[in-house]
Amino acid sequence: MRRIARALGSRRANPLPRPEGATRLVAAGDSKRPVQREVFGLAEACSPDVALFVGDAAYAGSSDARRRRMLKAWRRDWGPLWGRLYAVAGNHDLDSPRGLEIWREIVPARSPSPPYGEGLGFELRLGPVTVLGLDTTSGLIDALQRDWAAAALAETRAPHRIAVYHEPAFPCGLHRGHSLDALPDERDRLWATLEAGGVTVVLNGHEHAYARSEVRRRTAIQQVITGGAGGDLYGEPCPDYDVFCPEHHLVVLDADETRIVLRALDLSGEVMDEIEIEAKSATEVAT
Repeated sequence: MRRIARALGSRRANPLPRPEGATRLVAAGDSKRPVQREVFGLAEACSPDVALFVGDAAYAGSSDARRRRMLKAWRRDWGPLWGRLYAVAGNHDLDSPRGLEIWREIVPARSPSPPYGEGLGFELRLGPVTVLGLDTTSGLIDALQRDWAAAALAETRAPHRIAVYHEPAFPCGLHRGHSLDALPDERDRLWATLEAGGVTVVLNGHEHAYARSEVRRRTAIQQVITGGAGGDLYGEPCPDYDVFCPEHHLVVLDADETRIVLRALDLSGEVMDEIEIEAKSATEVAT
């Protein structure tokens, strides 16, 4: 009934009214029909300013034809949010002969972005938030991307800085050893760049669940994995995460000048996890 109602033009009720004056972002990743329709419909109901996608929109294997069909369906399923979508590609999005070409055909490049990155990254400035999208489809975030990210983070005055990329730096599920941790020196260089730039939230996919952990090295960063928009879920618990929920879900972030309130919602709109993340001062970033 819910899908029929959306097709007829009615909307779900907003399960999470926006705090007054907040900038709202939603995030999802690792999507597949039919669940992606539910997740994207929930995203629309939350009335965000922008939607973020953390990769793996098309599990098409080596077939370019299937990839094009899946990406077109993915685009349709975003509905009215399509014009507000900022997406990075995942490891399954480009793995056919013309995968990059098809991605670029269907998914618009955002500007500004790294000038050498095939349009697969982005910088978004929205209210009190700067979001950087980075490309992990080569299995790492290289020095060129790190330098671009460092420059963008040094320039922004936003009190909140968020990084978005597909493969997590510190996986704890089935992709341990098959994410950015496969090259630990490169991973650590990236993480040091994010810490130095004042990033407090990193949004990833790749592992099919909701998972959150605080990574505390030089500074504290919340690594949030939102890989629950339709891919086959991981059923085994991962005790190394602070929070692990093998559920299809959506992440909602409400930001004002002082804090981000991050909530993970299941498909019914119920809150599975909630955390407040304080903004970093200019002094904290500099040190």
